[in-house]
Amino acid sequence: MKEDPRTSSTPNQVGPGPACSKGNSDIFWIPGSSDAKIRSFASHQTIKRKTFLNLINYCHFNNRRVLLHLVGGHDTDILLAAQPHPSSQNQVRCQVPEARLSSFDGNLFLAHIAIDDGKSITVLPTGRIPVRQGLSVAIPVNYTPYRVIRRKAARYTARQIAATVRISDEELKGHLVEFSSAAWRIELEGADLEGIAFHDPAEPRNNVVITLCAEKGTSTLQARCRILRFWRDAERQGLVVEALEDAIPVFNKRKIRNPRISLTPPPVIRFTHPLSGNQVEIEAAEIGSSGFSVAGSPDETVLIPGLVIDRVELSFPGVPPIACSAQVVHRTDCPLGDRQKHRFGFAILDISIEGYTRLMRILQRTFEPCIRISPEFSSQGLWELFFDTDFLYPDKYALVQANREAFRNTHEKVTAGDPDVAKSFVYQKGNTIYAHIGLVRAYEQSWLLHHHSARPADGRLSGLLVLRHAMYFLNDIYRYPSAAMKYAICYFRPQNRFPRYAFGGFAEHLNEPGGCSLYEFAYTLWDKKTHVVCFPDGWWVTPMKENHINYIYARYSDSALRLLLDSMGMGSSPEATMALEGAYAKHGLIRTITRQILCYEDQIAGIVLINRSDPGLNFSDLLNSIHFIALPDAADVITPEAVRTAISIACTRYPQAPVPVLYFPARVCPSNKRYAYWALNVAYGDEFMVYMNEKFKL
Repeated sequence: MKEDPRTSSTPNQVGPGPACSKGNSDIFWIPGSSDAKIRSFASHQTIKRKTFLNLINYCHFNNRRVLLHLVGGHDTDILLAAQPHPSSQNQVRCQVPEARLSSFDGNLFLAHIAIDDGKSITVLPTGRIPVRQGLSVAIPVNYTPYRVIRRKAARYTARQIAATVRISDEELKGHLVEFSSAAWRIELEGADLEGIAFHDPAEPRNNVVITLCAEKGTSTLQARCRILRFWRDAERQGLVVEALEDAIPVFNKRKIRNPRISLTPPPVIRFTHPLSGNQVEIEAAEIGSSGFSVAGSPDETVLIPGLVIDRVELSFPGVPPIACSAQVVHRTDCPLGDRQKHRFGFAILDISIEGYTRLMRILQRTFEPCIRISPEFSSQGLWELFFDTDFLYPDKYALVQANREAFRNTHEKVTAGDPDVAKSFVYQKGNTIYAHIGLVRAYEQSWLLHHHSARPADGRLSGLLVLRHAMYFLNDIYRYPSAAMKYAICYFRPQNRFPRYAFGGFAEHLNEPGGCSLYEFAYTLWDKKTHVVCFPDGWWVTPMKENHINYIYARYSDSALRLLLDSMGMGSSPEATMALEGAYAKHGLIRTITRQILCYEDQIAGIVLINRSDPGLNFSDLLNSIHFIALPDAADVITPEAVRTAISIACTRYPQAPVPVLYFPARVCPSNKRYAYWALNVAYGDEFMVYMNEKFKL
């Protein structure tokens, strides 16, 4: 059988070859020269003529082409792609490309018209209808069409997917032509196939890495593959490969993973397949805060381990879809009935804080109905909890009562407004709130655990329950770039037994200063009337710049001080600080951070951190305060007068009086009141979850 080289790119291979790709002029199926040859390819079944007409019209509607099998004298045997016209009960009309017929001598006759859906080919025998050189040919429907089932896996045409093939030290460029759940066909551009030892038995044919990139240039899929075969025609060449790995982990395996649950009715997963552009919709078998799994036929989904999907919608009944990006990380067999299906696991790569919060609300209410995430509770009930549990004890209330309306308004924005910079968790039964813990984005990459208060709830340890669910919230969100989270921090009074045992105990247990550390600050309230404006000789203060923090980091890179500085955002770029301030401003909240250095002559002696926020964002105003950090090397030169002057100048930025000031190390200030500052690098979050589970059976 001859082929039209302008429409065919069939590789030189044995057997019938792959089918014609949908919507593409490339011809990969060679039907042979007779109806008997076609029927011999595989099992077939007859279909109704009306079904065939509907398929023709469906191709016309979607601008897809069909295949025309043309025969003639001198063993002429041609396969052409043609555009179908709307078809009626009596005839099928197809556009015949006149320019393509002009290169063939003699009379041509139409033997078959075929439609390829990727897995099967539907064929209409036509006898031998003369084909005139012109625009169309009418085909009386007086033959019985049938469907040929030829493949275990359907093939799909790729859409503008660049391919990079790395074979040992060779890197070849090309593009993906078509793919299935079993194999991919790649056309290579200008590659010298003969120059590569493909057929050398010693050559590791499995040592092939394929990278596929969509039009944006970002990696859509990278996988280790095995070469199945090579192909070449008059103008093009390439190879066919299959992926070797059924599992491509994205994140490290953890000892404690957030629960994954099966929901009824199940959520629906929707996305556009990045390789084909087809819409995929499938029910989730299980879902959790780090990913989900689906079960389905490989032909229906064409999910390949390693495949990155930029936008996936998780649709739950009665709520707007939740968008995320995800990657297929594993494929396992799961026979269901008489059909062989696979289970595919997805890891969520990124999700907005708003989307993650909505997902966590659904999941947490499923396995712990009494847990609520803001704004699913009454703020009035929360105030009652704070007073009843002595969280707002008389001395603390005396400090805030003058600004109680500002406190109330700020807390209303934080809880009822549901901003992406603050979250609250409560344990509520009926109308009564029994426990609360809050999360707030304190610094550029740090989230603060605060306002933890609880009372008995029918024998249940409600305080531990809200802590557990706050940890569930943090346990996955730190992986997502949108969260901008690398550190979890907490302030507490050293005499408070629970945080000292839980947070301080873990720092001691881990014994890794870069992973988790505890720092003791002295605390005072600065009276703004005590105003000092003149530095002692040789002392001065200036805004912190990149070269300053680089110098500090170089000197203290191996000390526990590094975690303190990192968790307070000392190395953050101005753009990151502005983004944090903008995130608060979007919800009508104030959050500004100014960093200065205190110097003696040419030596950096300390850091002045000026935090501004709305009253009530933190009840102790620790995010509306000044932090002074004396550097270890300056212990011999730093003076109380220099520190007081730096603090006094910083206090002019605050409208309220007095201004909270925290000093580290605590010996810098003679105050007896102390706050412990706990910092955790969330890369050690799994160890912390294990520790908390062992100590408190979370």
